[in-house]
Amino acid sequence: RCLASCQCQSCPQSEGKGLLGQAQDKVLNPPITFVIDTTKSVKPDKDSIFNLTSKVVKGIQNDHINIPRYMLVSFNDFGPEINLNVRIEIDTPDVEAFGSATAGLVFESYNGGRD
Repeated sequence: RCLASCQCQSCPQSEGKGLLGQAQDKVLNPPITFVIDTTKSVKPDKDSIFNLTSKVVKGIQNDHINIPRYMLVSFNDFGPEINLNVRIEIDTPDVEAFGSATAGLVFESYNGGRD
């Protein structure tokens, strides 16, 4: 989140428009990405992960924070090929869809697991 001394308020991408059409109330924040380990070894901590990510999403919604895009990336141990182990779960401008995708993650190991 930007600080009061931040120059984002005069950033050309913010276009000087606020959430309600007022110049002073809109700061263009960067996109947000969660990268989450979904291996079986993390499964005991999944409730903590869900609670934390849920609080972040609710905070964004409640405070009407201007974030243009949300991305959720998961990684696991499918095998030695990196492109099999990393998955973009969602890339969206919709914070609710982002929150739902995060809450729907499954924590398991595959092929015997190597974690």
